[in-house]
Amino acid sequence: MSQNSVNIEEADICKCGDYCRLKTLRTHLNPGRRFFGCKASKETGGCCYFRWIDPSPENANESSRFRKVKKLEEERDSLKFKLNENEEKMMVLNKKLKEVKLQRD
Repeated sequence: MSQNSVNIEEADICKCGDYCRLKTLRTHLNPGRRFFGCKASKETGGCCYFRWIDPSPENANESSRFRKVKKLEEERDSLKFKLNENEEKMMVLNKKLKEVKLQRD
């Protein structure tokens, strides 16, 4: 086994003295990221133990793609906002142009 890999065949033992569960996150920030965690929740007296496990290359790529998509969506939203601002400015300028043309005639 390489130095950077984690043996997930042997579960960690948490501070409660129990074997931890291998869990996988389904959140937007850490999709597919795996960790060992205490079986009991904090509300039921669990110790809240957890330890990240390096994600598999598939999960790392998925997470990277998610970040890229998120960045592109933010850029799109920013560009939409700027476009709306410029359209409003254009309307104001067109109105002023009409007023100037009327005054000139």
